[in-house]
Amino acid sequence: RIQNAKTLEKAYWILKNNKKKAKTALNEWLEKKQKVNIFGAGSVGVECFQFLKEMDVSIECFWDNDEAKYQTMFLGKPVLKCIEKERTKNYIVVAVMNYQEEIVQQLEAMGYQRKEDFCLYSDIIENVYMQIEHM
Repeated sequence: RIQNAKTLEKAYWILKNNKKKAKTALNEWLEKKQKVNIFGAGSVGVECFQFLKEMDVSIECFWDNDEAKYQTMFLGKPVLKCIEKERTKNYIVVAVMNYQEEIVQQLEAMGYQRKEDFCLYSDIIENVYMQIEHM
């Protein structure tokens, strides 16, 4: 289980070096979701953005709980406040190492369901990594 940034980064680089297999596994993981919102406009958000972009995943925007970041641009995408489930059809990837549990609770309180509507970036990396090891 990926518990820290160092382990996450190691798995990330292994996946980058196995791009074709990683793409196949990621497509299975995301189950053809059309667009993604990344929750977390920070350093893990940058890594998540780069990885998903390399895997040809369409990223619409970033969400963040830091009001100072609202209505700014981050990596060419707008940073917005988290919105109610009824107002988005996009899949959400939580890309933070700190405050993961709080953000999961926030999303669940707003009606989002884990795996169906959102996941942790570390879950994607871990599951895709495990899948390519068995290909």
